[in-house]
Amino acid sequence: MILAISLLLIYGASAWVMLRSVDKPRLDPIAWTLSLAAIVAHSDAIVHMMRINGPFSIGLFEAISLLAWTLAVLACLICIERQNRVLGAILLASAALGAAATGTGHTPAEPSRPCCWCFSIGDCAPGASPICRRSCRRSTPSKGSCFV
Repeated sequence: MILAISLLLIYGASAWVMLRSVDKPRLDPIAWTLSLAAIVAHSDAIVHMMRINGPFSIGLFEAISLLAWTLAVLACLICIERQNRVLGAILLASAALGAAATGTGHTPAEPSRPCCWCFSIGDCAPGASPICRRSCRRSTPSKGSCFV
């Protein structure tokens, strides 16, 4: 959650400074530094989320975060021309809102089901799922085999 708030603040500051840099060219280096720092931090957050949390399943919040990253990169390309910086600032502000979803609501991929251990026909291991129970009734038991 701290990361999402940090990204929101960095993107918000970059949008504000990028907007102010239209009239004040001396703010250009600060605007570009903040924008690129926000994109690098967001990229790091996405990669970290993929490595730490295992398989990456894209839910609503992950999709919003990836959209925010794309908007930020597009904003940087648009902001190269000084006359388009207002549009770029709007895109950076939108990226700030989307980056607030980074890391929240991550749903890891569904773990694989454990094997169904049948000791005799109709005798499943305690806590076996209904699928295992059906397969135990139909299968010939074999020590150490899975009947899923």
